[in-house]
Amino acid sequence: MDSTEIVSAGNLSVRLPSIAPKYSAAFRLEMNPTSPVELVLVEEMARRAAQMGQLEAARESLLRQGQTALADVLATAGDASATTATEIAESTVLGSERHESLFRQGIGSARGFVRALREFRELRASSRSFAVNELLAPDVRFANERACCAYLARRYADGICPCRRCGAVMAGCFVAARKCWQCSVCGAQTGIQTGTCMERSAIALTKWFAAIRAVLLQPTIDVAELSAVLHIARRQTAGDMARKIRAAASSEESSARLAGLDALYLGFN
Repeated sequence: MDSTEIVSAGNLSVRLPSIAPKYSAAFRLEMNPTSPVELVLVEEMARRAAQMGQLEAARESLLRQGQTALADVLATAGDASATTATEIAESTVLGSERHESLFRQGIGSARGFVRALREFRELRASSRSFAVNELLAPDVRFANERACCAYLARRYADGICPCRRCGAVMAGCFVAARKCWQCSVCGAQTGIQTGTCMERSAIALTKWFAAIRAVLLQPTIDVAELSAVLHIARRQTAGDMARKIRAAASSEESSARLAGLDALYLGFN
């Protein structure tokens, strides 16, 4: 059985079911609080929402009581018009001190709800910003283009990536001027970005590496956050990069298309 709560306004007392627990469960499911402070704010929103529901029910109860009482009076006087009773009751109740008190309490509850919601959103935004800044901070190992190129070239030198023409492995050298691997067996040159989601892109490798790390570590990162992480003003560019990275991550050759960065950041191939 639900517990009850008494809502008072002037001399009027209305006993109503306590619906805060129902609101609490719904708000927790919707807001998903992740810290004690967020939980407190969610509970405050649930409490305020319950209050607003109870106060609205109290106002409706007051109006019904007024209509019933007035209908009895009119019936005794020989005028039983329901429309007349409703109109007179509404004007009388809406102008009463009791209704005014309930209305003021409702406004107070609404303001409390909005205040708690605003604080929750500010806290969530702050927490999210901190998480993005901490988790997705630049990897010092790939702080410049030279370091990124060295990493990609090493995949050829270590035999991870074969020559695209003859399939030879660990045979050749890195040509820095052209950012390619030159096979010593057949002489073919293969761009170090070939076969990856970065292939044929003019975007700096440092940004690609940072984007791959961001999407791998926080798969739900949105375009605005990714743009901030990469310091890219054009969101469409960041969005295109994210789509290519996610497509690469879900492909059968994910490790090759992600240049092995999945193993580096997630610990598996």
